[in-house]
Amino acid sequence: MKKKFIYYVLSLALLAYFIVIVINYKVDALGLNSKQNYYLKDASYARYQNIGIAKNNPYETIITGTSLSENFKTSLSNKIFATKTIKIPMSGASAKEQNILVSKAISKNTKRVIWDIHYTAYHGSSDRMHKSYEFPLFLYDDNKLNDLKFYGSFDAFKLSVKKILFKGKYFTNNFDDLYNWYTSDENKFGKENVKAYVKSFSKKIADSSYNKEYGYRYLKENFDKNILPIVASNPNVSFEFYFPPYTPYYFLGFYKTDMLDDIIMFKQYFIENSFKHKNMHIHDFSVDYSTLENLNNYKDTHHFSQAISDDILTKISHREFEVDQSEYLEKNIENYQQYLEKNLGRENDIF
Repeated sequence: MKKKFIYYVLSLALLAYFIVIVINYKVDALGLNSKQNYYLKDASYARYQNIGIAKNNPYETIITGTSLSENFKTSLSNKIFATKTIKIPMSGASAKEQNILVSKAISKNTKRVIWDIHYTAYHGSSDRMHKSYEFPLFLYDDNKLNDLKFYGSFDAFKLSVKKILFKGKYFTNNFDDLYNWYTSDENKFGKENVKAYVKSFSKKIADSSYNKEYGYRYLKENFDKNILPIVASNPNVSFEFYFPPYTPYYFLGFYKTDMLDDIIMFKQYFIENSFKHKNMHIHDFSVDYSTLENLNNYKDTHHFSQAISDDILTKISHREFEVDQSEYLEKNIENYQQYLEKNLGRENDIF
């Protein structure tokens, strides 16, 4: 009798588990195996959801990178480039994570990739993955059975419930809203917020052991192993990389720990590689001084407003800040380094 009871309990548990898997697969909350009309807005699931977006949506233009590109509007991209666009950035993404995603996302129909150059992505080991956000490698292979690891999870069931009962709250049918943080953070912008951010990270940015992970060797290796091979193996795709309009104070830690030269050397190396590949273009908004000197455009040292995101996308299409080989050393390297050193040297006068 006891054995029969255990058998029934186990059978019911297996049946319930099977039903959960079927529900999760049918709802497919993150669109991993089907095209969806609504996608989860929560950026913490981007590493899961992005591969589904790339596999199951038609597109010719990809917007990707880090949180610096999360506010980009696909509708604006569709308009100015006259192509269908998907947006698949990942907050805090390492170069390795970006490599895995973009390698899988590029298809025979891809014409263009708009990709931010966020120095944070290039520090440390070239195999580094984000410490807090799991990267589900099992979703990036061709074995669909692996996907059951997600569909059989309680996390997937929670998302299914949210999509069934609270779709309007947690999901969006507008890619412009996908992962967009500006609406919720709009009241966090301005000089005082930038100042508070710098103060809160004062110990970390002065930590020489941390900043050493931004040494030129690490930055170069991340680029050589994770970014350059994608450019070289896709000659028919136009890669539109952009340096964001960082405030000078993003570099304060590097300046204080004598690492600024490493950052500038890497910037030069990145740009010079673009001259070797016809399909690689650099748009340098770090020398858009009218933007980066207005701290009302920022909520911290590097995250900029929706208006700036729109402006960057438009100017990329107009090639207004595309790096010119004939003058890049003076304009984008030498003058820029002098500008940073001048401003960082008078930090106390500004704050």
